[in-house]
Amino acid sequence: MKLLEHFKQARAKPREPFRRSTFTVVSVLVREYHLEEGFVERLRNFTLGEEWLAAFEPPEKRPLVAPLFSLVPPEEYRLVQEIVAAAESPYLRFAHCPEELLLAGPLFRLNPDLDPHILAGVHFRTLVARELVSRKITALQRLAAGSNSSVPGEFWESLLDRLNALTHREER
Repeated sequence: MKLLEHFKQARAKPREPFRRSTFTVVSVLVREYHLEEGFVERLRNFTLGEEWLAAFEPPEKRPLVAPLFSLVPPEEYRLVQEIVAAAESPYLRFAHCPEELLLAGPLFRLNPDLDPHILAGVHFRTLVARELVSRKITALQRLAAGSNSSVPGEFWESLLDRLNALTHREER
């Protein structure tokens, strides 16, 4: 193959857009929100409860302005590495606030196949709520099928419809 043909083929391939690394995103959040070692402990001990679902109001996802690359001092570098290790989630790259850092792990465990466009545009609390409500409805349907009664989940179904509408609005 000639060198000129090789260059033409290489340029003709579709290119993926540049993505900021997980480290860069987390380091921006550490600096912007002044996160400290206590946040790592909070992240490690974070449990997801359903009590907030009944009064759920979907938050807006604020845009995150991050540099292309992040240079941090050694103390901050260790903290960022600890947060990335404690969260254990590829969704960290899409986090825009400390709450989303906390929810990235549970969200990934609930649904590891979310589209990047949804992750970038919808707050993780909304996505976690959608997954939990969907599971709640499934459990109620199983319970109702076993007892031959109607499903007492009108509230949950209406909440799931709201959450799906918010999520699908971002897909467009």
